[in-house]
Amino acid sequence: MIDQDGYLTFPLYHGTSTLYRDSIEKQGLGAVRDPSLFDFEILEQLAKLLDAQKSKSTWWQMNDFIVKAMIDQNVTGGGFNFRYGGIYLSASRQTAQMYARSPKGSEIISHIFWAYEELKSVDPDAASQLLHCAHPLTKLFEKPSMPMLITISKVKANLLTTEHGKAIDEQLAEMKTLREARDPHLIDVIWQQRNFTFDGTLEPHTLMFEEL
Repeated sequence: MIDQDGYLTFPLYHGTSTLYRDSIEKQGLGAVRDPSLFDFEILEQLAKLLDAQKSKSTWWQMNDFIVKAMIDQNVTGGGFNFRYGGIYLSASRQTAQMYARSPKGSEIISHIFWAYEELKSVDPDAASQLLHCAHPLTKLFEKPSMPMLITISKVKANLLTTEHGKAIDEQLAEMKTLREARDPHLIDVIWQQRNFTFDGTLEPHTLMFEEL
């Protein structure tokens, strides 16, 4: 799973949006994280405003747990990871495509978008006061975009952790065992759940872009 030069012998994938393509192509993946877009305070305020409604909407009833876990940056008892900071990479193309197909190509920004749209539907005045028309998020929401998959064919293994922040040795050993079992369905299902975190910047020349 690791070659003699210390690189993984399989590609990793990152799902995002064409909204961020120019920045990534110029500066690399992970180089820029605009705090005016990745704004947990806005998400928290949206959650409070949705909680304050006399009757919770269906969307909020189904998603308040997820949004609040994102705000707290928790790992749930079931192993769902809502911590943010590094670049999340998947061994599964299918998993990365799923994230790319979220409305704004980012889990955090997509949930801000969904919560904002939900608040607009129940309390448009509160929504417009929180995110005025000139806010960077509002401007981003108005831009056309497409899902985009980034393939990274060579990644140094020693620069990766699991998505839960642990060493990758055990995860790689498990993935190797599954691959040697040669059960395509089992490999596909399990590899979809095996993600990595890269703490740093992946340089533009190491990235391959594909619009979906």
